[in-house]
Amino acid sequence: MRAWVLLLLMAVCLACQAAPRPERKLSLADSLRMEIAQIEQSTGETSSEQYNILREKYKVHSLEATREKLQREESQSSLKFRRVMVGSGVVISLALAAMILICSYYYRKSKQYASTLESTVNKLKREDTRLTALLDELTEQRNKSQASNKLKDDFLHTISHELRTPLNAVTGFSQQIIHKIKGGDPKKLSFFSRQISRNAEQLEEMINNVLMASNIRQYEDNSEPQPVEVHQVLLRCKKKLQERAADGVEIRIVNETPPDFTIVTDDELLTVVLDNLLNNAAKFTSQGWIEVKASTDALTHTKPVFTVTDTGCGIDPDKAPTIFAQFIKLDTFKPGIGLGLYISRCFSRIIGARLTLDKTGSGGSTFSLNFN
Repeated sequence: MRAWVLLLLMAVCLACQAAPRPERKLSLADSLRMEIAQIEQSTGETSSEQYNILREKYKVHSLEATREKLQREESQSSLKFRRVMVGSGVVISLALAAMILICSYYYRKSKQYASTLESTVNKLKREDTRLTALLDELTEQRNKSQASNKLKDDFLHTISHELRTPLNAVTGFSQQIIHKIKGGDPKKLSFFSRQISRNAEQLEEMINNVLMASNIRQYEDNSEPQPVEVHQVLLRCKKKLQERAADGVEIRIVNETPPDFTIVTDDELLTVVLDNLLNNAAKFTSQGWIEVKASTDALTHTKPVFTVTDTGCGIDPDKAPTIFAQFIKLDTFKPGIGLGLYISRCFSRIIGARLTLDKTGSGGSTFSLNFN
């Protein structure tokens, strides 16, 4: 801005320097013309030598005066032209300066607007990201809520049906015993008593499964590993199968571990895992055999492996990936609420083992419990 002010001052100075000088009041030609007029009036002679000389001087000086006048006019025209050019230059310069100032102002404003717009866009993007994450979280919560409601409905439907069946059996057989307590057939009374005991055990087992499934975290916090002999574990399995296996089903107990082989684990949780596997094997095997085998891993021969194999109806390969979920029943006509394998897998993780289904199909099934 200072440069434009200096340029304007220089233009004004140039204009002042170019101003025309004032003309003399009386020129030499005018003096000669006045002398010639005086001679003509006093003598009346126009042919004298002095008169002719004055006439010639007058003509010369008149020409010089005319030339000077023309020069002054030319100088004035040039000055006017320079003034016009200087004025035009000043106006153009001022206009350019104004345009530059205006462009600079709007440029700064546009940069401010662009910065504000960019900040607003980034803010909107962050808000959009936050809202998208919130929407995803709400959708996930809704899906979890729907799954929880479905799980609750399935649980209520399953538990009501499964509890009603053994309760009806207990009630019916109890009434039969009451009616035939006097003079009744001892074999029938013994049969009724066994049925009552078996259905009562089913009720107790289902209630225990529900309680265990709802307290997995508590079992994890209160787990107490201790040395356990593999031989004693197999004896418990044999006793369990003798109580649960159908008549005519062969029970096989195989111990391929070294003598007095022990493992450090939570004996209570290990018993629950194996009992659930044995219950399923006995439930779905009406003929053939059930085998419980204890061995060691093929790599180090120091980690125990328990295997439960049966020749029952087997598991459909398409349904195999879902059998460890809650309330999954492959046969709705068999007793149970579908929590046994779910609890077994959870407890196997707590005791540091991995429960897998190794064999599927119609020829029976094989479950393996591999300790890490």
